[in-house]
Amino acid sequence: MPVQKLDATTLQSLRCPDGKKKEVYRDTTIRCFCVEVQSSGTKTYALKYRNKYDDQCQFKISRVGDITFAEAKKKASKVLGIVSIGGDPAEQREVDRVIPTINEPPDQVPRIRTYVQA
Repeated sequence: MPVQKLDATTLQSLRCPDGKKKEVYRDTTIRCFCVEVQSSGTKTYALKYRNKYDDQCQFKISRVGDITFAEAKKKASKVLGIVSIGGDPAEQREVDRVIPTINEPPDQVPRIRTYVQA
């Protein structure tokens, strides 16, 4: 994993080496912030950290191009703040995906009995 100062201009020159599926470039200014470059050319902002169980986790922020580099660094700083106080944003994201919403079809939402049978 190459470590270098990442900014908007160096982001354009990042490439995945031949023969590899992906390459992760870590930033020197924000701890745990990185850019993952796929062999297809797709680039993703991410944050690699260790959770409270000392497992390595990855929180993908966004694809490069969907948000600016400054916005990605701002989001990384917020997520790193959550991690530093013992939170696990990747685990929270999984929990949020499981919670049913009103927009889901009724057959996928569990039925709640609103009456008591005598």
